Amino acid sequence: MAPIHPDASADAPSPAGGLLGRPALFWGLALLALAGFLVGEFQGFQRLADLSVLDADDGMRLQEVRDLVAGQGWFDTHQYRYLPPGGTLMHWSRLVDAPLAAKIALLGPLVGAPLAERIVITGWPVALLAVYLALAGWRMRRTFNGRAAALAIVVTVNLLAFRDLFGAGAIDHHNVQIVLLLASTLAFASAASRPSLAAAGGLAAALSLAVGLESLPFVAGIGTLYALAWVIDTAQARAFVLFATALAVGSVAAFLGQTSPALWLAPACDALSTPWLFIAIGAAALAVILTSIEQLAGSWQARLAAAAISGAVLAGLFAMRFPVCLDGPYHAIPAAYRAAWLELTGESYSVWEMLLRYPSKAAVVFGPTLAAAIAAWIGAKRTAGEGKRLILAVASLLTLTLGLCLFEIRAIYVGVALTPLAAGWALDRILAAVTEPAARASRAIALLVAASLFFELPWLSSALLVEELGLVAEAEAHDPEAMRSCLRDVAKLETLPKGVILGPIDLGAHILFLTDQAIVAAGYHRNVEGIIAGLTAFSGTDDDLHAVATRDGATYVALCLPWIEAYPERYGDFAKALAAGSARVEWLEPVPLQSESLKVWRVRASALAALSAPGSAAEGQNPR
Repeated sequence: MAPIHPDASADAPSPAGGLLGRPALFWGLALLALAGFLVGEFQGFQRLADLSVLDADDGMRLQEVRDLVAGQGWFDTHQYRYLPPGGTLMHWSRLVDAPLAAKIALLGPLVGAPLAERIVITGWPVALLAVYLALAGWRMRRTFNGRAAALAIVVTVNLLAFRDLFGAGAIDHHNVQIVLLLASTLAFASAASRPSLAAAGGLAAALSLAVGLESLPFVAGIGTLYALAWVIDTAQARAFVLFATALAVGSVAAFLGQTSPALWLAPACDALSTPWLFIAIGAAALAVILTSIEQLAGSWQARLAAAAISGAVLAGLFAMRFPVCLDGPYHAIPAAYRAAWLELTGESYSVWEMLLRYPSKAAVVFGPTLAAAIAAWIGAKRTAGEGKRLILAVASLLTLTLGLCLFEIRAIYVGVALTPLAAGWALDRILAAVTEPAARASRAIALLVAASLFFELPWLSSALLVEELGLVAEAEAHDPEAMRSCLRDVAKLETLPKGVILGPIDLGAHILFLTDQAIVAAGYHRNVEGIIAGLTAFSGTDDDLHAVATRDGATYVALCLPWIEAYPERYGDFAKALAAGSARVEWLEPVPLQSESLKVWRVRASALAALSAPGSAAEGQNPR
């Protein structure tokens, strides 16, 4: 394939001739793909009439937004119904809550709060996708050609990750991070000729860190690219300094803007706080110092050594000053419980675990990104100028994504931002090659097969074939309607007198945003007691459940029958007997709920009274 030069006219046809050389055809395909996506969004809007279809994290975000609309303080991100009375301090960013809350507050008086919520949580991810497509399409067209831009859009709206993360109701923060990572990457690609854009990229990176630390490895990756660009060419010093400085200043500003002054000096490993500000400010200082040392101007080897040593010193100081953060954001959860809790969280699986447990899902999520990374490295060798810088950045960050997936597949949630760029470039080049007059049939077929790997069908087919051949165990199939039946019935808990419900971890968030009831257990790592309670209450004996219920002041106990049937290993014999109706205990009484799936028991007043009795066994256990 011939190199692509960035100074070629964006309006010029692609190298291929004939119909396939006309970008208009592919823009038509892009519009068709977008139309299909929007049809899905409209159907999603209709499904949101029942908010139980929301993912737990999206629902928890909605509850945060409701609290903000209702007047809860900007700096107060407690969920007070999550282990009351103290509640749980969430680590999510108000910077995402704010635009959602503003839109709901404006629409609410006009159409009513329920409809306003549905409109906003459907429109927000669509608006973010529009920003993503505008940035990606504009950049691909400017750097390569219109066909590459249109094909990148086609790939975007056909990827499962994008359909999920930008689908109706997707108000968790990952889609925001995807847009910000794209913006920061595109800024790097242009910073060679327009260094001022590096500052914009640094601010976008800082905002992504404020939204959530999942983007930390990618921000570090972009920072490394700026450093390496300076190592290779000292003319890139200004861009390097501007990015690092904007990242530091933007991080400090975002931190101050979303963090209570009472917590400014509290190191939090799971959110933008002093440990990460130490890194950002230290990196900015090092960028200024390194680029100002004249002795480094003559040798790239000297610059590389200085940058590597400086980075190692900064990392060492971080490790000495904040050693607890080296254990990751879940360090507070005891190891004995951490593995069991992560078992419930599919996004924490490594790609190998996902392939063994859910090969079809793993293949359609991981496969196109793998194909895009390979294509990007090929593109880095075959492009020139600004296009080379863009594709090289995409290749590097996609490789980082794949490496992170070896530990946690949720890295895809952010790294997938770059998959359509590599795929759009590669598909354009493949079409150019197969339509050449002298193209051999065998080569054309091979290239078209390669092109299909940017889409999900071949990966899904391969995974199903592997399952059929018995090379991996087939993923255990569960009736999705039965599995969701408990969530649909959660709203019925609102008919009960207000209380505190002790239920499985996966039920907690839905109880919060679908009712006004309080909860003991949910899957959020800052509340270690709630996680341990959810794990131990239903995996042990009658006494274990009684101890947790009385210690945490539970008014009700809830169980989901289909979940016990689907995952019996997560429940002890007593919980199974209780759900089956074969266990009778004096301290619990059944509560009629008009539900075949969700079963509830009231904790008798005598059991709660025992909690406050002097010298009781429960008194003083695991105090909060």
